[in-house]
Amino acid sequence: MPDLLWDDIWEFLDLDLNGRLPDGHVSHTTAADWRAVVALSRCRGWGVELFEGGEPVPLPEGDELPFHRVRDVCVTMSVSPVPDIHVNFFLNSPRSIDFDVDLREVQTQERLDQLCDFLREVGRELGKRVLITPEGASNYFHPFMGYDPEVDRVVAMSGTADRETAVGDAAAFTLADNWHGGFYELALELGGAGDDERLRRALVAVWRIAGVVGCYANRQSEPSAQDVVPCTVESLERFGHLRGVVELPSGDRLVCGAVAVREEHGADWLDFYLPLGALGRVDGRVGGYPFLPDDDDSLAWRRPVDDWLASVGRRVYDEVDFRLGLIGFEVSGDTSAEKLGRGPTSPRRIAYLVPDGEGLRYLPAER
Repeated sequence: MPDLLWDDIWEFLDLDLNGRLPDGHVSHTTAADWRAVVALSRCRGWGVELFEGGEPVPLPEGDELPFHRVRDVCVTMSVSPVPDIHVNFFLNSPRSIDFDVDLREVQTQERLDQLCDFLREVGRELGKRVLITPEGASNYFHPFMGYDPEVDRVVAMSGTADRETAVGDAAAFTLADNWHGGFYELALELGGAGDDERLRRALVAVWRIAGVVGCYANRQSEPSAQDVVPCTVESLERFGHLRGVVELPSGDRLVCGAVAVREEHGADWLDFYLPLGALGRVDGRVGGYPFLPDDDDSLAWRRPVDDWLASVGRRVYDEVDFRLGLIGFEVSGDTSAEKLGRGPTSPRRIAYLVPDGEGLRYLPAER
């Protein structure tokens, strides 16, 4: 059975709707992930060709790709999973894998199957989502199709055909792209690892103070279709993440979650997060943060979110004193109270909640 049927997704493959060259993305990658794509392409016989400024060049030894090696010259890598489908990868940064496909080459069920096979193989190799968005989309969070490792297949996503009505769905659990893009979070370094009671008190306090509605284990079903689970350490350990819906001071409602990071020889962290995919639905300024070059103006939307998360952290501290709070994109473990010493240096990329003996200081992000 094909992952996607042409009759179910044909409108998203329309050249006028999503452009001739829709964009592909894999977020949160490293140079090792890029090497894995090269190795997979060679193993499958897809062929790997490297170009600088449109001219072919040899691939460096060890498959160490030349990210930004040539100023103002586009460096691309071309592979062909089948003879008539070409995929061009753009070596912009090891932090994300970006590519495009030519929709003129994907206009039959057979070609769609072949594209799905390619996305699935890359996603399985990396263990990450592989998303396809309309050509020139301003962010990663409105894909119309992509490989989802949780179901191990390529699925149709909300895309942009119904974007105007989709904006109000940031609180929907079953819109997969609500959960994409990584987490914007309040990360609390609670104390030494293994203190279940402190973790329980912090979790309950965060949930109550943030005003989270519901406590659920499964993001594959809407809250109305699943049972509430206890907001406990046992639930965190069993399900990994606890999820709910929260209302921002702006009045926007969106999905949220919490996860515990318990370092074996370090500290317990509690992370309360807002997925960037859902944030992007309620505020278009989120854009491609933090992966695209227009991130310099991100403080305009980040500051109100930071201030709210800081207010949550301050009230939690009144009930459960913690060592350190960090606010920003996937900041858990970025530093620790011990490493931070007297305080962060300026300009600050993230926001901090720092106990100082008299209370809790909030140090906003500066860039």
